[in-house]
Amino acid sequence: MLMNKTGVVIMNKDLIFAVEHTPYYLDYLKKTTSINDLPIITKELVSCNYNSFITNTLQSKELISVMTSGSTGMPLKILWAPLDYCNSLAELWKERKKYGVYPNDKFVSCHAMYYNNQIEIHNKAIIYKNNLSLSKLSLNKSVYSYYFHLIESFRPRFMMLPPSFVYGLISFLKDEELKLPDSITLIELTGEKCSEELYEWFVDNYPNYQWNIMYGMQEFNGIAYGSIDGLTVCEKNVIVKIINKDGELAKDCEEGNIIVTGLKNSVFPLINYKTEDRGYFDSTGKLHITRSRSNDSFICNGNEFDGAVFWTVIFHLMQHYKINILQFQVKALRDHLNFFLVLKDKTSYSVDCLSNIISDFLMSRFKIQTCVSVLIVDSISAECGKNKTKFFINEDSIEGGKI
Repeated sequence: MLMNKTGVVIMNKDLIFAVEHTPYYLDYLKKTTSINDLPIITKELVSCNYNSFITNTLQSKELISVMTSGSTGMPLKILWAPLDYCNSLAELWKERKKYGVYPNDKFVSCHAMYYNNQIEIHNKAIIYKNNLSLSKLSLNKSVYSYYFHLIESFRPRFMMLPPSFVYGLISFLKDEELKLPDSITLIELTGEKCSEELYEWFVDNYPNYQWNIMYGMQEFNGIAYGSIDGLTVCEKNVIVKIINKDGELAKDCEEGNIIVTGLKNSVFPLINYKTEDRGYFDSTGKLHITRSRSNDSFICNGNEFDGAVFWTVIFHLMQHYKINILQFQVKALRDHLNFFLVLKDKTSYSVDCLSNIISDFLMSRFKIQTCVSVLIVDSISAECGKNKTKFFINEDSIEGGKI
């Protein structure tokens, strides 16, 4: 039986049976009975050894398959038994019910690539059952207008969207003096690290909505849930641990790699899965995400920063210079940062002046000394070849991510 170091069984018997009959784990289980001694695995490793992660006792032919993000260029298909999949979502629905949101309620999400029975659909908007899914690949004023009218007629109960997508939509609505419908009770921010400044901006604009952060992955569904002050791990669905730079369990408030073990999938069990996110547990057991796989990080003067730092820059421009920024993207290349800004009024601002303001702010606030260029554009499109929009792209990542 698989046990943790205290001798307490941490997985139900069905999952233990599945792991013990999954080809990839068989050799390791001949040497250990502790889940803690199983190797850390990555998305790339699972993709390259895909069939080895499917339990060899699989009998059910009626499986659910979901696709992970294609941002790596290699979407991963996750297999689930239908009952396992429903049980995996149970903790998230328990949290949503606190705000009067139930599984049959209408909701809005977004997609880069939308799969239905493993067929890619590229429509800007897709309605399937009680879900309205909106494409995030190319966003501009006309697209936001189209999305607003869809949302208004759809009358959703809740929305589950990346912070940058919500920011762009709300910025457009403020500019047009429009509001999201009052049918909405809850908005879950997911898929990206959300800065404190951005979270507070959301709450200020829509104080009657409940704003929560949902940290999850297609590999596991919900991992942790909460607010900007910290997330509670979905302990019945996953085990989460933080591994520090020495490869050991991190102490309270010590940052490290987030490693997740799924507790519900008896068809495609993933044990000690490296999420490519980083974070820490505080002294109360709350999880804090410090760097997100969805946006790149960079190193400057020995300090590493998540791309979410650039939200601070955007709100500095908005609050102190009254610049209405509808959307943005930052690209790092060697010792240079390129800011692409979608503005309400493109003619009122000098790009040289904006470059100097941003450069001075980065230096005074974060000690980030680098050249800055500003380009005013009409829209932000998906990262080339990767079906995904990022608000920060480090094009130097193969050289260590330094600027």
